[in-house]
Amino acid sequence: AQSWVLEVDHEIVGIALGFVRSWYRGEEYQLDTLCIDPEKQGQGYGKALIQALQAELVANDVHAMILYTDRGMPAEKFYQKLAFTKLDDSVLYAIAF
Repeated sequence: AQSWVLEVDHEIVGIALGFVRSWYRGEEYQLDTLCIDPEKQGQGYGKALIQALQAELVANDVHAMILYTDRGMPAEKFYQKLAFTKLDDSVLYAIAF
C-alpha cells in the first residue's frame, strides 16, 4: 500500500490511500481512498493532492490511476473535473451476503 498526506501549516488536510498493481495495460495506481478535511473541501486541496500524486507516480513509471466512486455523488463530478473518464471496458461486480 502507498499513502500520501497533504499538510498545510503543519495540519493534515487530506490523505490518499492506494496501491500500485500490474495490469494488462501496465502498472497502474488503484486509488482506494481520498479524504479531505470537510472544512477544507472546495478550496483546491483535493486537486492539489491528486496532482502531487500523479507527479510522483509518473516519476516512478506508473502512468494510470484508477478508482471507484458512486454515481451522482459529489466525488463523481470532482474526478471528472480532473480529467478522469469512465472506463467503457470495465464492469464492477459485487455480491452481498
